[in-house]
Amino acid sequence: MRWFDTETRSAKILQMMERKLIFKSDQLSRKLGVSEKTVANEIAQLNRQLSGTALIDLTRGEYRLYLFDIPSFVKIRDEITKPIRDFENPQIRISYIADVLMNTADPSRIDDMAEEMDVSRSTLNGDLKRLKSILSEYGIEVIGKPNTGLSLKGDEYEIRRFILENNYELIYNRDVLDKDIWNRFEALTQQYGLESNTVRLFGRYLTVCLDRYLNGYPVHFPHPRFFELKQSGLYKPADELADAVSESLGITLPPEERIFLTIPLAGMRNPVEWGEIGNLVDIGEETAELVQKIIDVIRSETDLSFQFTDELDEFICHIYFLTNRLRYGLRLENPIKDEMRAKFPLAWNMASRAGRIVEESVGCPVSEDEIGFLASYFEVFIEEQRHQNQRKFRVLVVHHSGGAAQRLIAYQLRHIFEEDTVLDIIPDRPGCLDDVHQYDLLITTDRRCSVEGVPVIYLDEVFDEKILRQRIDQVRYINQLDIPVTHGSNSVLLSLLDDSRIFVFEPETAYDDILTRMGGALSGQGLADKGFTERLLEREHRSSMRFSEQVSFPHTFHLLGRSPGAALGIIPRGLAESGNEELRIVILAALPKEAEDDVTLVRLYEEIVRLSENQDVIRSLSGMRCYSEILHYFIADKPIFDR
Repeated sequence: MRWFDTETRSAKILQMMERKLIFKSDQLSRKLGVSEKTVANEIAQLNRQLSGTALIDLTRGEYRLYLFDIPSFVKIRDEITKPIRDFENPQIRISYIADVLMNTADPSRIDDMAEEMDVSRSTLNGDLKRLKSILSEYGIEVIGKPNTGLSLKGDEYEIRRFILENNYELIYNRDVLDKDIWNRFEALTQQYGLESNTVRLFGRYLTVCLDRYLNGYPVHFPHPRFFELKQSGLYKPADELADAVSESLGITLPPEERIFLTIPLAGMRNPVEWGEIGNLVDIGEETAELVQKIIDVIRSETDLSFQFTDELDEFICHIYFLTNRLRYGLRLENPIKDEMRAKFPLAWNMASRAGRIVEESVGCPVSEDEIGFLASYFEVFIEEQRHQNQRKFRVLVVHHSGGAAQRLIAYQLRHIFEEDTVLDIIPDRPGCLDDVHQYDLLITTDRRCSVEGVPVIYLDEVFDEKILRQRIDQVRYINQLDIPVTHGSNSVLLSLLDDSRIFVFEPETAYDDILTRMGGALSGQGLADKGFTERLLEREHRSSMRFSEQVSFPHTFHLLGRSPGAALGIIPRGLAESGNEELRIVILAALPKEAEDDVTLVRLYEEIVRLSENQDVIRSLSGMRCYSEILHYFIADKPIFDR
């Protein structure tokens, strides 16, 4: 965790806008923890500072960054985003106190530090209280002796971790390393083909290593597993760097310092190109077995039959480096983890499951930053599965205008569909619909046109491409499974429901009775076979399918063709049954065992994850009683299922 924030609000806004050129106003305010008016004032000040080199413009509730003079912008940006060092900022004071205590052999007096920062003793005592809380996360204590002063008690390795994660920018500048050492460092990193992020982290570890060791603070490790790194192939470049530095400085860095230098290599992110460093990585069977366990558990818990093939080797490497980061206390920041969680809910859910398995294996907690890195792999798996199983889509477009109008429609549609889509555009004439049933979708400008068995989308010659994409997306996921399309909704879940599949339960109901009643209803409606409920209860007893304390997603296969079935159980006040007091929503699904692919199940999972993570939706939904009320709510008030 990064405790000290040495950036101004303007610097944060500018850095966020650079990473993502478009931000909704309410997104920025939530991320910064301030009002939208405060954000607007900060951006107005930023635009004045940028002096025409760039502009952050607000249009229809979205801020967009436009760059006009990139070289000049970079200079201004670097000035705006450099760390602040003003002692009026309490975080800077806390950081300074930590630096003093970590670099002073003798106890430090409170009055001396207060005088140095020009603050009162009471202010400094308040800062110390906060610092003690932060350092406790690293197992470091601030020891105070009357009339003597303050000193630190803790492992040197943990002190270095604290510096690397919190104080580095404030203590060291870019040119802190001797030129000869830096040249040797650059030559070695180029020799092994290390990528920029690894080079940056490796350089930081070298800087902290030399600073602490040369000032009389040699590293000691809190656990014997650190010495296993000496047997790793990745010890070799760290050892060579230590030899080069030792030669340059006329010293000999001990094995412990060389192990310390190995940590950023053992915990690096997967490189795009391996280079010579790849020859030193020995992953071993233990990691491969852990990855297989992750795959087996996710398949078992979700019933998704993903084929982890093309990216499997890369994923195994990622898990190898991840487990090293956990074992050796290396924390990486993931600046887009919030965006990953919001945009890819199913991938995040899978990554969270994988994180729990890794945590059980290694015995160390997996941070949300790491969950975000894992989620990127699972989203790739999901998209590859979607692409492999998505059959070629066939679309017939019938228009009643010719000439330029026809070409205009064709031009717009070509921007929407994938290259392999069969897109036939014909004029409205007698017999034009004779072969319509060989198509998956009919798009027409004639609102009188209707064909049984083929979904129809009506549009004008000029249309909103985003809305049309949503409607097409709906047809591709829903119509292929022979379930009726709910107009106005882009949701698989809502299209599987109607009034006969909405249930409201009282607190005294047992959870198994809820599943029995809902499963029996689906069987009674011909959406599941007679043995469905029994299989469902057996599956639930084997492994509970809870997405959260408030939302459950019990599901299993049925034997009645390709159409899925679903029911929604609402528990307004929770159940009296132990362990289910917080449960409010039960989404029960009967999934076709004969389905050709997992595409629709993936979409259904994505929708349920979005629902389970939205407290406002759960609260509102738990008070509803009928399908029309639910449908209106998700279409008009909370369109959380729109992609």
